[in-house]
Amino acid sequence: MHYLILYIIFMQLFSQTLRYSQRRGAGVLAVSAVNYVVAAAVSAVVLAGWWWSAGLSVQRVPLALGAVTGTLYFVNLLIMLAAYRLVGVGITAAFSALGVVVPVIVSWYAWREQMTALRWAAVALLPVAVVLMRPSQNGRHRITFKADLILVSAFLVPGVVGTLHKALNVYAPGAGRNLYQAALFAAAALSSVAYARWRRARYDRPVIVLGSVLGVSNVLATLFVLLSLSVMQAVVFYPMSASLVIASSVVVSWLLWRERVTRRQVVGLLFAVCIVILARL
Repeated sequence: MHYLILYIIFMQLFSQTLRYSQRRGAGVLAVSAVNYVVAAAVSAVVLAGWWWSAGLSVQRVPLALGAVTGTLYFVNLLIMLAAYRLVGVGITAAFSALGVVVPVIVSWYAWREQMTALRWAAVALLPVAVVLMRPSQNGRHRITFKADLILVSAFLVPGVVGTLHKALNVYAPGAGRNLYQAALFAAAALSSVAYARWRRARYDRPVIVLGSVLGVSNVLATLFVLLSLSVMQAVVFYPMSASLVIASSVVVSWLLWRERVTRRQVVGLLFAVCIVILARL
């Protein structure tokens, strides 16, 4: 459980730092590129130290899984930016959070993780809690076919990423974790830097500082996802983590940014508590 709590903490540090950078007017592409470069550097140092002490050899499975996941990290960034523009933050956040349903179903079907009636109830409550806790929409956005495709992608890509995180713990547990993270952030760094260069993103001191904080937070959040999945079933971890991340975002946004918490969001917070309780039973 402590791994889950640490994941929530570093995920909030990541998301709130990203939000702060947007409020300061820092370019998202430049900040994201610095984030992934720093994350890749930290992961490479950790991997080198691990290899030096343990004398490990290169394993193909975590290397391949990490490269695919890292590319999806970058693709997901582009999807989220497009979705924010086409449909708004609220709906995008809801669809992205619901992506955890994908690894839950895959883990139950493919890897035979136990799903009790109460856990199915937790999964069923998740869409309700997410919709209730999502940021308010202002009604400016009209949902088109293109927007529908983007929303489906915003749901599926995080779901595939979560499934790949679980696959690592199934096919290459333990020692493969460091190699997986190094490959993941290296692939994300290469993709984001190339795209930012193509878009002629500019880097200044605030971008580098904020991107560095994001990079360290990103590494630690990903690490604690993997550690959580090594000691918890995915069918338990994902419903709990999704509801807790959104619930804590509502609370932190109220504390830091003085956002108004609506009655709808309070009800959603109560549903989030129910999901945590049901998923653990």
